[in-house]
Amino acid sequence: MKRKVERPYEKDEFFEKWLVGLSPRTKKNYAEEFNDWYVFTGMTSTEQIKKRMHDLTTENLGERQFFDETTLRHLTLLEKEGMVIQRLSGKTRFFRLSNTLKARAVMKLLEEWD
Repeated sequence: MKRKVERPYEKDEFFEKWLVGLSPRTKKNYAEEFNDWYVFTGMTSTEQIKKRMHDLTTENLGERQFFDETTLRHLTLLEKEGMVIQRLSGKTRFFRLSNTLKARAVMKLLEEWD
């Protein structure tokens, strides 16, 4: 028996706005990719926006860097999964999509998004 996966972000106001005007296939792809990000951060779109607004006004450097650090951890995880390749140049890290089937599907998705 298949277990129902909780996806509270699907009822989120900003998540729904993000999908307006997209094709059904693109909506499905975005929802799947957002699920990975949601599982990683544990925050809905609204929670992320509220946190970011708070982080931009706080004097606590740790809070201000939350999304930068979270994004870097997520990119590192994607690198371990073979989705992205990292190159270090001095103190700067460059990431690019790898040439795997899943990475090419994500690239196509990003091209449609533009």
